[in-house]
Amino acid sequence: FYKSQVSDRVKLFCLNKKAGFDLSVFYNLYTLIRKYRPDIIHSHVDAILYTHVFQIYYKNGFHTVHSQADKEAVGCLHRFIRKITFKLGLIRAVTISEDSHNSFVSFYKTDACLIKNGRDIPCGLKVSHKVMTEFKRFKRTETTKVIVHLAHIDDVKRQLLMAKVASRLFDEG
Repeated sequence: FYKSQVSDRVKLFCLNKKAGFDLSVFYNLYTLIRKYRPDIIHSHVDAILYTHVFQIYYKNGFHTVHSQADKEAVGCLHRFIRKITFKLGLIRAVTISEDSHNSFVSFYKTDACLIKNGRDIPCGLKVSHKVMTEFKRFKRTETTKVIVHLAHIDDVKRQLLMAKVASRLFDEG
């Protein structure tokens, strides 16, 4: 999605991971890591299952916790491995919100770096004619505001609160 905004000096690789757990990812990662010797190996969500060994071995691992820490670590073995790894500082954790940070500290009983997630929208953002036409379908008047909320459905995304706020704004005109 943001590929066009990534520097040309950054090398991007597709590992062609199949759905579910894919053992070939280990070999593909190993080959890339040996070839390029990255300064940092950074994982998100379940990617830690594939990067874990490399992050510890090369002593350069970071893992971002996007949501509730206890919900990201699924299964007893996975939870145990993550707890030991983060507690011993073998992989450094990064959280993206106060909620994810608090859940991490509570679940793992250790601290993590907090880097607030988010992205500024450029002022001159151009929206396609097709998108503008779609927005107009929802507008009752020219001044009606359309709120677009892109996220998977999850308690931490607070969709119910968003709906209540939108409803209240509508009621208030």
